[in-house]
Amino acid sequence: MEDLWARAREGDADDLARLYDREGDVGLTERGALPAYRLIALQALGFAHDFTPLPWLAAVASSGTDAEAEAALESAKDIAARPLTARDPEDALELHEGCEKLLALATAKDRPRGRRIRAASVLRMLSLAGCTGLSTLPSDLDAK
Repeated sequence: MEDLWARAREGDADDLARLYDREGDVGLTERGALPAYRLIALQALGFAHDFTPLPWLAAVASSGTDAEAEAALESAKDIAARPLTARDPEDALELHEGCEKLLALATAKDRPRGRRIRAASVLRMLSLAGCTGLSTLPSDLDAK
């Protein structure tokens, strides 16, 4: 299994997808708690099949390093970009929690502007899935 983590460290999409398939949401978020594995776990979570990792991705996007925030927001965007399909009703909890955290990041004036813009973009993408509160997004994040 460590070999799979080592291969995924290269950032190849196939290796990250294999890592996601092997570890799943829980395994990746647990291993992602360790700084040495965090970036790899964040990247692999972009291959999630549901909204389960969204709250953790949103939390890291808000409080992580710049590289971690970028990887978390990119994975959240990848999840949001997937076509809508029938989802587990329990996904609503993760979707709601993740949207709240992304909205908090997008509206936090003390957070880096780039993170806020990307969080707002992910929120807009997730609106079709049921994210609410988009009307509270600050207008300074809109394209000019």
